Amino acid sequence: MGTVVEIATRTRKTNPQKYSIDPVKWLALSETTAGIPVGQESSLAYSAVYRAVSLISATLGICPLRLYRRSTRDGHAAREEVATHPVSRIVSVAPNDEQTPLAFKEHVGKCLCLWGNFYAELVRLRDTDGPVTGLYALEPEYVSIGRNQRNQIEYLYAPPDGVATMLSSAEVLHVPMLGSGIVGKSPIAVARESISLGLGLERFGAAFIRNSASPSGVLEYPGVMDAETMARLKDWLKTYTGATRSNKTLLLENGMTWKQVGVPPEDAQFLETRTFQVDEIARWFGVPPHMLAENTNSTYSNISHQEAEFKQYCMMQYFVRIEEEINRKLLWDEPELYVKFNVNAILRGVPEDRVKFYHEMFNMGALSTNDILELEDRNPVGEDGDQRFVPVNLASLRRMKMSESQPLSPLPTNTPSDDEPMMDDAPTDKSDDAQGMMRAVFREVVDRVVGKEIASLRSIVAKAEDKDRWIGDVRNFYVKHGEYAERQFVCVWRPLACRRGRPCNARPAAQRYANEACDQVLNMLRTHGRGAVLTLLAAWDATRVSMIADEYFEAYQEDSNAERN
Repeated sequence: MGTVVEIATRTRKTNPQKYSIDPVKWLALSETTAGIPVGQESSLAYSAVYRAVSLISATLGICPLRLYRRSTRDGHAAREEVATHPVSRIVSVAPNDEQTPLAFKEHVGKCLCLWGNFYAELVRLRDTDGPVTGLYALEPEYVSIGRNQRNQIEYLYAPPDGVATMLSSAEVLHVPMLGSGIVGKSPIAVARESISLGLGLERFGAAFIRNSASPSGVLEYPGVMDAETMARLKDWLKTYTGATRSNKTLLLENGMTWKQVGVPPEDAQFLETRTFQVDEIARWFGVPPHMLAENTNSTYSNISHQEAEFKQYCMMQYFVRIEEEINRKLLWDEPELYVKFNVNAILRGVPEDRVKFYHEMFNMGALSTNDILELEDRNPVGEDGDQRFVPVNLASLRRMKMSESQPLSPLPTNTPSDDEPMMDDAPTDKSDDAQGMMRAVFREVVDRVVGKEIASLRSIVAKAEDKDRWIGDVRNFYVKHGEYAERQFVCVWRPLACRRGRPCNARPAAQRYANEACDQVLNMLRTHGRGAVLTLLAAWDATRVSMIADEYFEAYQEDSNAERN
């Protein structure tokens, strides 16, 4: 938080009476229909509200916020990350000298969920005209908004233990939620009745347990009870009430009788009502119920869909509101710069989702091998890892552009006739095209072999129950997989064998592939267990096809060059 003294030295004072109290301030003192006051902070005592607020805030916190510059590359729009700009340090290193980016963004989320508004003072290098060097959050409870004589928005910050100060619109970063368009409406204010009912049910349950978890009733006494009998009865009741003193026998005297008058909680559908209130809170905050630990109507299939909706319909509004306000206030004079959340960070803790995302993005040419390694905080594999590939025959984008006018023709299955040109007889200016198409064929074949390998190993590791069973199943698989790889490799070794006039023999390459892979998997399994094998398969899914295809293609080229020489 920014200190009041610092703010006071940079701002001019105003008459506080000119500004009305924000409409949500009365909430902390107001009663609800259920009779339980609900305020922004007190609402966090309700577990469903606390979980919803912490979930949204934490999701905001873990998603990196980065500064980018718009640019062009090969005539197309592109972007590049900017790390030296002052705003980059604010959003990704330290928003101020008191908070980390995660803590700051979590506080932003909390303010938006509880108050519907987030305010932060923009601290500048040279008082008011220099670049912004920090953001200091202001408590929404003590901020009121008004307009000056020029109809410009101003913010009155009046903490109870400090000096009331005035901040202009240019000095405040203000992120509002749904409301008037200028000021957001507090979600707690509009949901106070639902929260109050939830808190009331918790108090009812606690009182029910405290009073022996049994129905209420009355003691009937014939006649008038004297003071001595009344005092003795009160002492007796102290030994019979409370959860730890339930089920004891009550001794009644002088004709006194017990009459039950309470309604059992099951008749009042107490538990069902509590469950419904969790759904209510989930509705208010746009959070799937299963994320608030309410799984009554959840299944494996709809949970996955609900998680996608949480990212798209709940979190996206927070991301966009924050991005737009930072761009408007901190980068208004540099339109080529903008900030953006990396929402893919949500996948960071789910390996299966990351693998699926990388696989799909790689196969559509959106990510290269090095791009994936960078996202995984790993070192690149060199220049070859920068190539991108597209579907159909999975050729590189550059090769596809070069060969658009000359589609890939099927490989010959027999020795070419005398009037058919050999591959190495092609004109020299088309040799690159031939090599690119041949590389694409290698990649297509290896993709089939590796895809079958990864799917089978995942199935083995998932079904087996002990290490010995895994080892046996892996060995048996690779015996058969070597034969499968041989049948696949034949189609890429056949043209060279046909030119030599000798039979095609892909067995050595296939056996070497199977033996090396089997040894690697078994070593990983024996040393580190199933989790390490799954991690290895995830890495294979992203990079193994290109690495193996390039290795075999280079060997093919060397063999072909040796034949020419």
